[in-house]
Order: sequence, then C-alpha cells, then structure tokens
Amino acid sequence: IGCVVHLGASSPEPGVVGHAYGLQLLLGEPKGSPSRRLDAAVAALTRAGFKASATADIRTEVWRKLLSNVAINPVSLVTGLACDAIHADASLRALHRGRLRLAK
Repeated sequence: IGCVVHLGASSPEPGVVGHAYGLQLLLGEPKGSPSRRLDAAVAALTRAGFKASATADIRTEVWRKLLSNVAINPVSLVTGLACDAIHADASLRALHRGRLRLAK
C-alpha cells in the first residue's frame, strides 16, 4: 500500500515527533484496485485520528506530492518558514503557486 502524507511534523530530538498541522493521508494499492487490506488500513488510521482516505490512483498522488514539494521546499528554505506559514502569507502563497505551475 502506498501512502501520501499531507501534514507538517518535525523531530526536535530523537524519539520525539512534533505535529504542526494537517492530518490527511491518502492510501492506495499500486495497481489501483480496491482491497480488504487497503480498507483495513484506512479504517485503522481513521480510528487513530487521521483523515485517511483511499484513492484509486496512488501513483498520480505521489507525483503530485513530489511536484508540490519541489515548488514549496525552496521557499521554505529561503524564508525559514514552515508550509502553513507560507500558505498563510498571500505573497508567498502566490510564489508557491507560480513555482508549482512551472514544475508541472
């Protein structure tokens, strides 16, 4: 099962994870077919508090996430801001969207 993670987290020290924002997880079988194990994984992650959902095209979702990271990570590096702060600032959000269009 593939999974695309849409949340912000950090590891300030070994064994510690800090959650910043978001809870979305997209899961899917590599060949796109539904399966009992996919349904079970989505159910378990939903019970754990995530906004988990199944997709029939996990491969496309992985590429979308990669393109988004290509567009936003340099902005984050230069500004020192996390993704949520970049999206909260109108000019940085516009910069990210422009970079995303170029990446596509």
